[in-house]
Amino acid sequence: MNAKKTVTQMAHKADIQINGDRPGDIQVNNEGFYSRVLRDGDLGLGESYMERWWDSDDLGLSLDKVVRAKIKHAMPSNLRTTMFNLSYKIFNMQLRRHGRHLAKVHYNLSTKLYERMLGTSMAYTCGYWQNAKDLDAAQYAKNDLICRKLQLNKDDHLLDIGCGWGGFARQAAENYGCKVTGISIAEEQIKYAKKYCKGLPINLHLCDYRDISKVFGKQAFTKVSAIGMFEHVGARNYRTFFKTAYDALVDRGLFVLHTLGGHETNHEPLNLWMNKYIFPGAMLASIKQIGEAFDRLFVLEDAQNIGYHYGKTLQAWYERFNDYWNDKAMHDDRPTIDNSRDKFYRMWCFYLLSCKASLENRQDSVWQFVLAKGGMPTGYLAPR
Repeated sequence: MNAKKTVTQMAHKADIQINGDRPGDIQVNNEGFYSRVLRDGDLGLGESYMERWWDSDDLGLSLDKVVRAKIKHAMPSNLRTTMFNLSYKIFNMQLRRHGRHLAKVHYNLSTKLYERMLGTSMAYTCGYWQNAKDLDAAQYAKNDLICRKLQLNKDDHLLDIGCGWGGFARQAAENYGCKVTGISIAEEQIKYAKKYCKGLPINLHLCDYRDISKVFGKQAFTKVSAIGMFEHVGARNYRTFFKTAYDALVDRGLFVLHTLGGHETNHEPLNLWMNKYIFPGAMLASIKQIGEAFDRLFVLEDAQNIGYHYGKTLQAWYERFNDYWNDKAMHDDRPTIDNSRDKFYRMWCFYLLSCKASLENRQDSVWQFVLAKGGMPTGYLAPR
């Protein structure tokens, strides 16, 4: 069976017509699209979109249909994907040098891009939309929910692992009066966060989580948070990560882990396209992997799935990213890939909308775990 016929049949399964005129249908501009998708799977689909080999009047709907129909499971296996997945089983793909590469590829991009896309919170994680009407309110609510889960007060010293641009640290210090130490491996994030958090009891460090005990000592913190960074730790390092957080905490200290997660028992790394262009080395852990990694260290006091809220967050980011991109004042700031702004724009749209499709179809989730070192002797009532 030739590539065109096979890909057309898979598109039909997703209720997508090739060169059709319905919402979500796609237009093929290069006949090489079919063999490329069949050969390279997710990588071929994403790259061919970046290069305008195909288009859609409603990319979000097209990707939603592809994800909902679980087309990736219908794709024939290929050597490239097999070897990619195997490499994560054999090698530790989240060594320190890989972290520096990730920071360069993604987190050290234009600060103005992130300011416009993320809003006043500078939070690059799922918002909490239960009572929120806009992105800023949803991110404020998410940060406050984590603060309340940590039971923060003025006597606390909080360690924020993967502090990003300092949004959570700032809100915690301003609203709860605690002292905060934040760490990140991205230089541009730390540079920005130091200005963003100026005047507050917040210390920020360019530091890998594996160096926490060496830099700060053991039992140096009463509370620990890790919000949207565990995806970059990797399965071979999960136990090290939790042991590091355990050692950093005082007895009875609380740790809130907020992370994307997958629903497969032994989850694979992110697909080839996402790994190459967006989050090199990232993996989504399963519930089993996370539980085994903190077993005999922490007591699980609470777990909540807020993945439902991520679709709205990603839609808001997508709209704000487009506002940034179409703002003439931002023309010279817009990033490029392969010296092409158009290619970067299409890459970013594909990234945001494919993630939205995955979260809205519940293929992935966002979990918040409340973990206690030694457990809470009087019990724990989780806020919502």
